[in-house]
Amino acid sequence: YGRWLKTDFTTVRRTPEFTFELSTNSIGLRGPEIPATHDGSVVFLGDSFTMGYGVSDGEEYPQRFGSLLRERRPDAEIPVVNFSNADSGNGNWLRSLRNSAAGFHRILIVMQIYENDFDDNQREGIFALAPTDRLLERPTTGPSSLRRFQRLVELMPLISDSYTFCLFRQALMPLRAMTRQTAVPTVSSSGGVPDQDRLTLRILEEALIRCRELDAPVVAVLVLDSDRRRTSVQTLIEKYGALVLHVPSKAERPDLYFERDVHWTASGHDWVARQIVEAVDGMELMDPSSNDAGAVAERPGRRRVEAA
Repeated sequence: YGRWLKTDFTTVRRTPEFTFELSTNSIGLRGPEIPATHDGSVVFLGDSFTMGYGVSDGEEYPQRFGSLLRERRPDAEIPVVNFSNADSGNGNWLRSLRNSAAGFHRILIVMQIYENDFDDNQREGIFALAPTDRLLERPTTGPSSLRRFQRLVELMPLISDSYTFCLFRQALMPLRAMTRQTAVPTVSSSGGVPDQDRLTLRILEEALIRCRELDAPVVAVLVLDSDRRRTSVQTLIEKYGALVLHVPSKAERPDLYFERDVHWTASGHDWVARQIVEAVDGMELMDPSSNDAGAVAERPGRRRVEAA
């Protein structure tokens, strides 16, 4: 998958602006354990917004969505599975859809797309583009030197509970930032479209094709400031009959965001969750115990939600 969260882990993250608690389950996903029966699940794909950076367990919008849905349909058991990871692009989506989500049936998939996904996809290098725009999957490399050092520190008594690794990582951040800037070209290559945009659109298209193969309807949550990118992503998503939800920018709705950080507050997550619940209200998300194998969702078709 590339990068993943620690398994069975709980931590409290403190920043100058906020403090939050984050827990993972036995397979390294934020949220409770995945139930044995996957039928009728709602699967979330995204980055730090969907993982819920900045808000405590239960406040991230996938879990808020599940809570709101249970309030509306108390008799339905609809598991929520959060496959998102902070500081990542969309390449791991394809691997999640192909592997982890392959055994799920009658599901709804929510894809959250953010402006920095375009650069992240090129930086991560999980996929590359052939000259014919065909996706080439690259093998996953082992842990970086930094992560191997982390594992070593965590094996040492007392040292593992110190800030040794954090301080070391902090010292390397300027170098890491410089590497990222030089590693991501912004020069247009084909028809005036930047390389990272072409790559991201192809990854998204393959993800949408995989969702169609799973017969899973899709809701796309777009957090895009660029008009050009918003238009190109929306056109692609609507081509595959998915529902599109636009989240206002920080300039448009500052009340949804932290004052300094770019992420959503707990109120912002609640707002996004409510928009998704309203958007899928016409879908028939059924109890997994239902005998109606085709009743989970009615395809939304080419619908668009302009969230004010």
